[in-house]
Amino acid sequence: MFIVTDLYEGGNRAQLERRLSEIKDSGVNLIILLAISDSGKPCFDSHLAEKAASMGIPCFACPPEKLPELLEAALKKRSLKSFEKTAYKK
Repeated sequence: MFIVTDLYEGGNRAQLERRLSEIKDSGVNLIILLAISDSGKPCFDSHLAEKAASMGIPCFACPPEKLPELLEAALKKRSLKSFEKTAYKK
C-alpha cells in the first residue's frame, strides 16, 4: 500500500500513528511517498516521517521519474535499497 502525503495531520495524530502501526502489523507492505514541492524538494512533516520510519515503514521523497521504478520494486517485494538516498532517515 502506498500513501502519498506530506504527513501534515490536521486531525488526531495519535490515531494516525496507531492506524499506520496496525496496517504495518497486519502484514501490509506499507510505503509512504512523501510530498515534493513544484521545485522538486521534499515538503513534509519530518517528525511524523521519523515516527513512521521508526515503525519500519519506509518513507521516500521520490522524484517523479523514479516513481515507476519504486512502485515496481515495492509491488514485486524487491529490495528498496537503491532508493535509500531519497528515503527519510533519522
